[in-house]
Amino acid sequence: MLYLIGVNHSVQHDGRAVHHGQEIERLREGFAEFIVRTAQQTHAKVIAEENNQEVLEKFAATKSVAFTVAAELGIRHLFCEPSIAERKRLGISLTGSPADYEKREKYWLEKLRPIVEVPILFILGADHIASFSELAKSSGLPVSVAVEYYGRKHFAS
Repeated sequence: MLYLIGVNHSVQHDGRAVHHGQEIERLREGFAEFIVRTAQQTHAKVIAEENNQEVLEKFAATKSVAFTVAAELGIRHLFCEPSIAERKRLGISLTGSPADYEKREKYWLEKLRPIVEVPILFILGADHIASFSELAKSSGLPVSVAVEYYGRKHFAS
């Protein structure tokens, strides 16, 4: 079962958060607590995320919140976002264009497919929740949305 958690990517790491003010640290702490609760409630064996090491470096982050929580819980962590080299190989632009969402979402699904027999929390951009849910369901995978957009109120202002 895939349990989806939609986010603004700035809560996923401890790096620079452009345009999100001082409250971002509180949101990140709350997000870590939310992941712990959700992982315990769903009996997750893996925490995966739309993220990779290159993204962390881009924002001068030292850690991924999901990686830290997975380590604390003693469960597996998996980055699912393609690297720059993988994007080039797959013909996916480096700008994060919505035109490339489907290609990226298929890539994530292929990363998750080998482990889908266990409960997985998958953290992804909130704008992917509907389309990725449909893609996963059409591929025969069970999906449940744990939250459509963690911290929505903060990012809507």
